[in-house]
Amino acid sequence: MWYKQQRKRVRQARKMVKHQQEQLLILELEGIVAVQLHTLTSMLSLSVPRDVASQLADVLREALRERRAQLKKEAAQLTNDQRESQELRATDKALLKAAKNNLPR
Repeated sequence: MWYKQQRKRVRQARKMVKHQQEQLLILELEGIVAVQLHTLTSMLSLSVPRDVASQLADVLREALRERRAQLKKEAAQLTNDQRESQELRATDKALLKAAKNNLPR
């Protein structure tokens, strides 16, 4: 059950990153003029010169691409871990059943 929940969270995160990539493309086409940086307690707005906007978009696009790739690897690892766990449980059950059948009565 834990694996299923984790994979669901990873899928949701991948969808969110994909949506952010689409938003970035729209912003780039419209022309980026400012960036806001947020922390838990404060916010900072920075104006972005036109010649820097494309470089900023490239950096953000690459960061989002890397995040999607990282999430894809995490999803694959969760799937592999779940498969191995199921195989181990099946093997343990088979061994226990065989041991019960071989016990003298």
